[in-house]
Amino acid sequence: MKVNTTSHNIFFVPTILWIAMLFTVFIYNFIIISTVHGLDNINFSIDFSHEMTTPITAIAFLVLVSSYVLPNFLIKQTLKRFKIKDDHTSLNQILFVPFILRLVMLESIAIFGFVLSIIQKNGSIFYFSFIAIVGFLFNFPTEKKWINWIRKNKLI
Repeated sequence: MKVNTTSHNIFFVPTILWIAMLFTVFIYNFIIISTVHGLDNINFSIDFSHEMTTPITAIAFLVLVSSYVLPNFLIKQTLKRFKIKDDHTSLNQILFVPFILRLVMLESIAIFGFVLSIIQKNGSIFYFSFIAIVGFLFNFPTEKKWINWIRKNKLI
């Protein structure tokens, strides 16, 4: 099956969502800078002696791993249940929900850092945000990436 993605811009909505969700990570950082300390007094060290640091960091790591495993699992389960049509619209409908799920999970990593920064009154959000931003950059919706994702999951 040949995937034709040039008939209309199927990446417009995913790109807008990608930009919006990436921007929220910067909003979380701005809130921490403006409300907790201010940029001049912010402490960038993570206090691992605090009782909530290890669980929050571990959950954030599990969410990071899940953000790459779970969407692929969802695609494969969808293919087992539904027969897809031989057009790009069906394929993009199958990929859209896992794509959104991946973005939400990446954003939640920054939220874990946000919570940890509020609890510890430090700048630990910046480490979590960096990881989330790198994840977002790897998942910018392009035709080549989606075609590879389709091939990886044997949709074509």
